[in-house]
Amino acid sequence: MRKFVVLKDFKDLKDNDHIYRAGHFYPRDGVDLDEDRAEELASTNNARNEQLIIEVLVKEEPKQEDSPAEKKAKKSTTKTKAKK
Repeated sequence: MRKFVVLKDFKDLKDNDHIYRAGHFYPRDGVDLDEDRAEELASTNNARNEQLIIEVLVKEEPKQEDSPAEKKAKKSTTKTKAKK
């Protein structure tokens, strides 16, 4: 999965004029990456003639499975009666 970080604030004319702020990820959550648009913004071949985003490596943490004890604890649903 390719991820980009915004270098300079800009209004994306091809994303409903969404304003991206420096330091945020591009594209925003809920928007699929348009490879051609990302390449345009990562180069100087755009309306502002400057690089607006840069590709970064994002290391995803491997999912850890529950230990047998944790699985057992999730399965057990003990009910206790209230003392009167």
